[in-house]
Amino acid sequence: MLKPATANAGAATPEELATFYQEAHQRKDVQRYRETLDSHLATLRGWVPTSVHVKEELAMLFDFELEAVQLEALPLDTLPDDRVVWYLNRTTDGGQGCSLSVLDLPAVGKLILAGRWPGGERLELDPGLAVVQAPTAGGARYFVDRNDRILRLPGVLLAKARAERSDGSNYSRAMPLGIDFQSALQLPGTRKKSCYTKTWEEAIRDLEATRLRIGAGNNGEL
Repeated sequence: MLKPATANAGAATPEELATFYQEAHQRKDVQRYRETLDSHLATLRGWVPTSVHVKEELAMLFDFELEAVQLEALPLDTLPDDRVVWYLNRTTDGGQGCSLSVLDLPAVGKLILAGRWPGGERLELDPGLAVVQAPTAGGARYFVDRNDRILRLPGVLLAKARAERSDGSNYSRAMPLGIDFQSALQLPGTRKKSCYTKTWEEAIRDLEATRLRIGAGNNGEL
């Protein structure tokens, strides 16, 4: 059971969480985000300091000039074991890896941010903000689960997107919501001696093929 330090932490619905996040982001209210919305940080007591790395990550994320938040939901028929938000992440050596939301909190979707980096064009940003359901003393509540591999590792992916005023798709790609666990694990390739057997380009090719396959299946074509 999640034990938030603040009684009113989280949100009653995913839609309410999206609204709360938008308010906190637009007001640059990092403290509200930390204490009430983040699935990990909200469980810290007031006397536990936020690490320097997390402060930098949140400052970078909130630097995005947010206009609107869209809640992208997992398909209703997603199996319990597949209620995870997955990403492909590019590595500094041109290869790739994968990252995911925490397994013990079922995801219901993720937040897509519409806005711009300072001085940039309007774009949609997917910075790895999964929406997860967590049991609390007050019942089931919804929280944001940050993907720190996008925010921090490898090579600070979101920082590269900010520097290029881009959506970050050169460094991180979302896998389809509802993708089955085994398919998600196979997309980066086989891990051998800390390296994957596919290049980033090969993984993206296979990701697009998987996306088409899942789309065809959802349309009843398989």
